[in-house]
Amino acid sequence: MFRFTSLLLSLLFAIGLVGCPDEVIGDDDTDGIVDDDDTTDTTDDDDDTTGDDDTADDDDTADDDDTADDDDSADDDDSAPVDNDGDGWTEDEDCDDSDPAVYPGAPDICDGVEDNDCDGIGDPMETDDDGDEATECEGDCDDTDAGLNLVDDDGDGFTTCDGDCVDNDGTINPGAVEICNGLDDDCSGAPDADEIVDADGDGLVNCEDCDDTDAMVYAGAPELCDGIDNDCDGVLPPIEADLDGDAYLACDDCDDTDAAAYPGATELCDGVDND
Repeated sequence: MFRFTSLLLSLLFAIGLVGCPDEVIGDDDTDGIVDDDDTTDTTDDDDDTTGDDDTADDDDTADDDDTADDDDSADDDDSAPVDNDGDGWTEDEDCDDSDPAVYPGAPDICDGVEDNDCDGIGDPMETDDDGDEATECEGDCDDTDAGLNLVDDDGDGFTTCDGDCVDNDGTINPGAVEICNGLDDDCSGAPDADEIVDADGDGLVNCEDCDDTDAMVYAGAPELCDGIDNDCDGVLPPIEADLDGDAYLACDDCDDTDAAAYPGATELCDGVDND
């Protein structure tokens, strides 16, 4: 009987139904605890402790659910960094991961955000450097000069940034018409030439003088017996007319009704002082 029992045990051991007395089936880390979920595959080289559900080659501690070769600490469930605004920069790199226009190296644009490129320096386009209450983004044409701004002081519809060269005079602006006053009315950079040139030296510039080639002709000049409108009033006095057509004006002719009477005429036997 003893012999039969020994043969039976030997047979069962040979076909694997009976293991070593101190081994627990399914426990391949030899800790004697069946709640370790290590695989029963003989190729499993997972050296984790009880309760670790990692795969082979994971050297983490218990309760670490990371993948193989992750050496993080217990209960570590880290994931890849997130790019919330889709600008190609993750939240740990982006200074504002809620705005796709803000990321390292982004162009500074006029969007109300002072630091688009995350360099810690405010966008100069978004700041008012000259203190005229306008930034370049708002239209300040020169943010280093407070005199160039968006304020229309004289109410003529033009600001200094629009080219108003004298913004305290409503008659002077880029849309004004040049008049004869020696001023740059239309802000072209200088008055017109006829406002500054006195070609005949009579004290009146071209636009004020009816003949700027004759110093004896200007507004207010005394009339002379020369057949010219010396005083520029647009009217030639009758005394400067040649009524008889003898080429002598009335003011020079002793009888402007007789063409045979004029200075230097030939005396005729007519009882008239011809000459």
